Amino acid sequence: MQCANYVDGAFCEAARGATFRAADGGDWPQSSSEDVGRAAVVAAAAAERWVTLELRARAEHVLALARALERESELVESWMRTFELERPEAELHVRGIEAAVAGALGAARPGERARVTWFAPDWRNALVGTLPALARELLLGHAPVVVSDGRMPEVAQALARAAEAVGLPRGVLQVLHGPTRELVALGLEGARGAGALCASGSLERMAELRRLCEQRGLDPRLAALRAGAAEILPDEDLTLAAQVVVERAFGRAATLGGQLSGTLARVHCPARCFARFSELLLETLAASPAARRPVPQLDAAALARAQAACELGLDEGATLIAGGESDAERRTFAPAVLTNVEAYMESARRQEPVPVLCLLRA
Repeated sequence: MQCANYVDGAFCEAARGATFRAADGGDWPQSSSEDVGRAAVVAAAAAERWVTLELRARAEHVLALARALERESELVESWMRTFELERPEAELHVRGIEAAVAGALGAARPGERARVTWFAPDWRNALVGTLPALARELLLGHAPVVVSDGRMPEVAQALARAAEAVGLPRGVLQVLHGPTRELVALGLEGARGAGALCASGSLERMAELRRLCEQRGLDPRLAALRAGAAEILPDEDLTLAAQVVVERAFGRAATLGGQLSGTLARVHCPARCFARFSELLLETLAASPAARRPVPQLDAAALARAQAACELGLDEGATLIAGGESDAERRTFAPAVLTNVEAYMESARRQEPVPVLCLLRA
């Protein structure tokens, strides 16, 4: 895999020649202010040319980019290698990109002035979550600069390869690798109120980036990654409901968070069917690939977050009825289910996507 920045239509090293070691074992460019400055100048010039292109031609370029990403074998193989997925499971992460991008293009309303848009996606949201936003910016005639998530830079690298493969005009889309917060801050500092920031990640990170945008008078388009909730209805088929909950909360692809419909953190169930639903949930989980072969967490920090979420529930008085075992060497955490969770507990309000499910009586 080529580990390089993508600036002005070409792959290149960081200006200072520095690198960092990512989770995939590759040495990636450690970009600095020089790289940010060059990317900003190139993007601004490219946006002025790109916006003059006929709208239909811009749309064709963007759809070609989406199709190229769906064919990105290196990206699929990266998911397979990092998370020990079978190919069909890994392909779930890139399937549907073209449809998502096409929907975004249909909703876009061109007419804004061309500008440089800085993108800082969380790796868990970099495909399905970020690409529609990226497509909208391109259709509007803007030139995005993507700052990769250093935990999994190969996701952004796949985007750069796709841009090169389909002949996207030089400078219209660029990718920088390195310390996300520092590079984004440098990019926004140079924007001086004339650009925008599109980013995703934790609630804390989005609050920090919003303040950064407000200080510089920039347009923030921020998407916090939130863990979801589900409600079991009194007359619902409990067997089917248990299957849906297990897949959403612990499915081998969904566990990665954000790439599909998102993880599930809590389930509200009527008291009169709570015991039966809990029993069916445990039976379904025990028979699922998610329990037999948990998806490895990306790194030690991700594993620690899952452990902390489970321990928090126990400290608050919840009862662990399934999973919770971890293997530091393989970075796996067995899908955990907590019961006796009350609405006032911190566990019931958790937002960070981790493989820990809380059961609450409605």
